Amino acid sequence: MRLLRCLPLMLLSLPALAETPIDARLGSVGGVEIGGIETVPLLSMRSNPAVPVVSAVVNGKTDKPGALFALSTGSAVITVNDAFLATHGLEARTHKDKRVGELQVVQIDSLQIGGLLLKDVTAMVSSSEVDKAGVGGFAPMQIGLGALKDLSYAIVPSAGEVRFAPAGAALLDAIGGERIAYQVPPSAQVKVGKNKQRQPDSYLLVNAKAGGLTVPVSLNSAAPDNHLQVATDRSSLTAALGEVGTHQRGDVVLQWVDVAVGPASDVGWVASTTAPDLSALDLLPSSHLGAPWLSGFDLAVNPATGNLVLASAPTQKRVDALPGTVESLEKQAAEADTKAAEAAKESGEPAKPDAAAWSAVADIYEQAGRWDDALATWAKVVEADPTACEAQRRLGEARFRTGDLAGAAAALQQASSLYQAWWGDDVIVPGAATGEGHPAATPGKLRPQYSQVPHKNRKGQWIPALARQHWEAAKKKGKTLPEGVVVQPLSCWTADSALAQVRLAEGKPAEALAIYEGWVARFPPMRMVLDPTLATVSANAHLSQGDWAASHDQLRQAAAFDLTKADPRWALGLALAYANQGRFDSAEPLFLQALDRDLGDTLAVQLYLDAVRAQADDKAMWVAARRWADARPDSPGALFGLAYAATVAGMDRQVATVQAEADKAFTRLLNRAPFDADLLAAQARTLAALGDKAAAKAPAEQALKLQPGSAAAMLASADAAMVAEKAASMVKKAAQAAPDHPGYALLLTAAPKAPAAPPVPTEPVEKGE
Repeated sequence: MRLLRCLPLMLLSLPALAETPIDARLGSVGGVEIGGIETVPLLSMRSNPAVPVVSAVVNGKTDKPGALFALSTGSAVITVNDAFLATHGLEARTHKDKRVGELQVVQIDSLQIGGLLLKDVTAMVSSSEVDKAGVGGFAPMQIGLGALKDLSYAIVPSAGEVRFAPAGAALLDAIGGERIAYQVPPSAQVKVGKNKQRQPDSYLLVNAKAGGLTVPVSLNSAAPDNHLQVATDRSSLTAALGEVGTHQRGDVVLQWVDVAVGPASDVGWVASTTAPDLSALDLLPSSHLGAPWLSGFDLAVNPATGNLVLASAPTQKRVDALPGTVESLEKQAAEADTKAAEAAKESGEPAKPDAAAWSAVADIYEQAGRWDDALATWAKVVEADPTACEAQRRLGEARFRTGDLAGAAAALQQASSLYQAWWGDDVIVPGAATGEGHPAATPGKLRPQYSQVPHKNRKGQWIPALARQHWEAAKKKGKTLPEGVVVQPLSCWTADSALAQVRLAEGKPAEALAIYEGWVARFPPMRMVLDPTLATVSANAHLSQGDWAASHDQLRQAAAFDLTKADPRWALGLALAYANQGRFDSAEPLFLQALDRDLGDTLAVQLYLDAVRAQADDKAMWVAARRWADARPDSPGALFGLAYAATVAGMDRQVATVQAEADKAFTRLLNRAPFDADLLAAQARTLAALGDKAAAKAPAEQALKLQPGSAAAMLASADAAMVAEKAASMVKKAAQAAPDHPGYALLLTAAPKAPAAPPVPTEPVEKGE
């Protein structure tokens, strides 16, 4: 839609915005064609719903799926991912630079966003091996709006629109409000400690006030993380903000305070560091206000005058990007099948579905919660290539989600067998004792010494990561694999942990444990299992039987191989084990660690509060819920915890207070993320905990519609159910859907039995574990 038709069609010649060859490769646009003010829908991705997204036609090919790009106001970086290159038949060039790493760069003739045409676009491939501190944070598919320096733009969630226009005041006038000046510091080389580092461009740099503390921040609409990061020493922040609403994650301290940019104000997180060796970070423009804060406002920017406006958007219209993506991928897969059928007719060979195209369709079905369609599509992919273990694994997981446990076990067993045939029984895992042998970390560490056989090392032992790396290099030289050898992706190594989950969901904990022991037998005398999910599921098999002590070994293995340090499951499992062994002093820090790693896990919150109550009394439970919520006030899990504790403790006055607090918070959160099934499930459980099952019904049903296979949505539906039999049925389905979660594993049995005299662990877990 065009809002202004009197402006002539314009060709804006954009000089290279960046000042160095590196900058030019990170994102540049050769020219722009635009007629007046062009308006396109503001799309929302379910994975990061607060980040603004637009759809673009690539190189004028309307027969291809529209490419979805996040819009970044805090960057000039333009990125595309590997899937984009494959879909549009583009090839990247490689550039090496000692300051930022190895850049993969691609040239795109045109990107058309509604009536806006971007010509001669240079984009970085997001899988490039770059130092992100020197490039700045970026999304895998992103248009850094800083690369469009001669265009005004507006992101308007209140109208569900994104608007572009030649630089001028028209877009700002439409939004209204006070003009706020911003700066665009250029990229530069800075010295951090003893090291020189490239400081990336920082767009829309403004002064923000956080609880009275003035901080220069970049407004970055594509940053999905903590709202405001302050690169300053902790003492100055404490002096300005005090210690109210504070909690700590490692060396990072988070506080929930009022944050203002000009007259625009909203609550947000302020993060600072306590690590003394990071004090030099104040040299870098690392402070930013990200999507969680910015998504509450209409934003318009005019680069001609260097100012912007922000206007509150209390009600919003966001368009779910998923249905359009599903339709485009279905169309592309059907066209691929048509071409394959025509080719087969000419060759006389039987036609097969295009496995890659239909795998993409199955992926998007799963994201949309269309599990029956995903199941049928994965079956089609397996039919096209029965030797592909990844397709068999995904077929098994789809069957699992649709409740076909026997069918899931058969497919996952086949996936496991195909993978075992690829990499064999004689496994080499250097550094397994320290976790360095995790497959994802293996290729770079074992690069130098191979034999000439693509799938074996010098000792004739099969190493999957080495084999894949060696094979990819050999394939570029025109070499082929020995007859009968099929390369399988590393993702298939999780087929056994998925199979263990199915066995546990079937009520067969002994068979789940047998899969774990089979892996353990491969690594004597270390007894290590590198897949943390398999170790966790095995521990859950013990927990579901009330055998608390037996779970410790597997949970500690899961902790050791939690390479991202973000998995809450093992911490929750150990917390439950300790709590049921009478060791609440060891359990509580682990409960809190698990809750901090997943702020929306209402079942984990409930288990923690139940443990507090068992250790002390109702009042202590309420105090624990209030203390945790005060430090994490925007957390769905904390809101549920307040409702649960107040109701269980019979605190009528607090129930009314929590009701008002929860209504306000969930209205705000769902306004910015209306397609978030987990958020809707948390709202439903909170309403049900407050005694309003009638009100809980709608968000529970909506959550289940968005994600039919979600354990959280099923548990919310159980809470909202008016009939006891239906509630019990939904609880069972929820437990079967997530046997890798210690809390849901406990729900698999109605009354887990505990040993008469549980032994006291000899190695209590430290608070930081």
